[in-house]
Amino acid sequence: MDITLFQKWNIPAEAERGRVYDDATGRTIGPGTTVIGNPTIAIGRNVGPTGPGIRESEMFSMLSNDEDEVEGEAKAFAWYPSLNLVRQTVVCSMIFNMGLNKFDGFVNLKAALAAGDWQRSHDEMLASKWAKDPPIGVGDRAKTLAAAMLSGVAS
Repeated sequence: MDITLFQKWNIPAEAERGRVYDDATGRTIGPGTTVIGNPTIAIGRNVGPTGPGIRESEMFSMLSNDEDEVEGEAKAFAWYPSLNLVRQTVVCSMIFNMGLNKFDGFVNLKAALAAGDWQRSHDEMLASKWAKDPPIGVGDRAKTLAAAMLSGVAS
């Protein structure tokens, strides 16, 4: 891919950052961070209230990339290909939401999925901290995903 003159001048000046950072200090922004400048991401994109933020097309492009990533992670589980598309999507949604490492900790859920025990899979999902305990709990999202896991049909 050829880079434009605009890119040639701005990439080195801004640097490529995959995490939101404070453009005044260069520090990554996390919970409790005091921001001096503008919250910025990528190559100088101001995502704060005075900047353009992320465009809708970029949001969907990022989500599509994330979907591909989590599907690749999910395919590492031997039982994943035996799930129908709806149940595969539930697993991918959970990995997207909490990350592969936390999903991997759902030992009983994974055993139920491997056994094709949809009732137990549903119950394990709803009994988890992911489903119900603030601030981690995802509430209605967990109920929707658990129902889809149980039925194998998207509502």
